[in-house]
Amino acid sequence: MLKEKVFILDSDGALMSTQEYMQKVVEDVGEDDDFKSGAWVSATNYVTATGGTVTGCLGDIDNNLKKGKLDQVVAIVKSCSPNALDDLTVIMKDLSGTIPGSIHYKVISEGGYENDITVGAAMILANVSVFTPKPSKHYLNITKRNVVEVFRKDTVFGSGSG
Repeated sequence: MLKEKVFILDSDGALMSTQEYMQKVVEDVGEDDDFKSGAWVSATNYVTATGGTVTGCLGDIDNNLKKGKLDQVVAIVKSCSPNALDDLTVIMKDLSGTIPGSIHYKVISEGGYENDITVGAAMILANVSVFTPKPSKHYLNITKRNVVEVFRKDTVFGSGSG
């Protein structure tokens, strides 16, 4: 019930409740297959089950940054390739937009995600640093401690483990 009492201004400056806003975001996403995948649905269900909400923050990063960090990012890996430092160079996409970033090699080697972080995987990240070399250029800097959960691209929604 409290969630209905939080209001957001829409693009026209009109007040809308959080639930109305999320409904609009879902409608705006429309036919985007990325947000119909088992990995995405599982990630959003995970966040909801732990008392959180999934909002897009990447498309309007300047208004979502707090001391150079994003509290929570729930996003899909759109592209992924290793760089010379054995880190992964990625493009992450959430409900509001995309952003390039780097996933530190320890997430892969020590985090045990070497087979999980691929194009189409959904990731839940917390307290992510954002590198901003120019006012209009932002990059996520993803380290082991930022990774809350990774849902493989072949995750089937509703399937239990085992």
